[in-house]
Amino acid sequence: MNRQKAWTLARARGRSTSPVPAAPVRQHVLALRAAHVSQLALAAAAGCSPSAVANIERGTFATVQRRLASQLLRLGVDDVIAGRCRPKDRVPAAGAIRRVQGLLALGHSHMVITAAGGPGWDSGTVTRDRGRGWTFLRVHEAACAAYAALSAVPGTNPRTRAYAAAAGYLPPLCWDDEDLDNPHARPHAARPRVERLDLDELMWLIRAGESPTRALARCGASVSGAERAAWRATPVRRDVLTALAGLRSQQRRAAA
Repeated sequence: MNRQKAWTLARARGRSTSPVPAAPVRQHVLALRAAHVSQLALAAAAGCSPSAVANIERGTFATVQRRLASQLLRLGVDDVIAGRCRPKDRVPAAGAIRRVQGLLALGHSHMVITAAGGPGWDSGTVTRDRGRGWTFLRVHEAACAAYAALSAVPGTNPRTRAYAAAAGYLPPLCWDDEDLDNPHARPHAARPRVERLDLDELMWLIRAGESPTRALARCGASVSGAERAAWRATPVRRDVLTALAGLRSQQRRAAA
């Protein structure tokens, strides 16, 4: 239905067709834009052109068409995000931030994380603004891919690990997988590093099916620390050295 027919039908039904003040509509649009909703997404959800949204945001006109005002005022952030799947769409940023921070805490550099997530993104932009509420869907998916590839692999960059510890980044063991994308979820308390490693506890975890990487993290120890403790034990704990031998080989291959 074109504009003239819509106007005629509205008048015939006794509906007002006069424009409405733009100020309330502009305030609503500005609130949505502050929540990182793009003009393109707003226009698509309201069924209008991006230039119309841009004019309202800039305050170009004092009035807005009544129908457009109604369409924009009924929109919330969830209405704009729901059902959208194009690569540039926005999704909550909590999952991407937690995954990248967790990989940094393991000692993976941004270069390694970005490469593991695939082309078209930079993990450094994810942690640059920790207070962001939304991120692009393609960035979220890249962070998920990097996390799946690296979360069980120890990092090889001690400077990155030290930076992450100073910044308070939490390792993957502090999050359940189902909580990573929940902005309201709370992490498990990270276990602090211990002066003396209980090698029996470490081996019990490994024999119970825990990976050596996660067993070391749960005991608050590094590979080198566990190896030193095994060599200093009386007698030498060959079982620990054997269990960690493959892990050391992985680190050497990753560093090559």
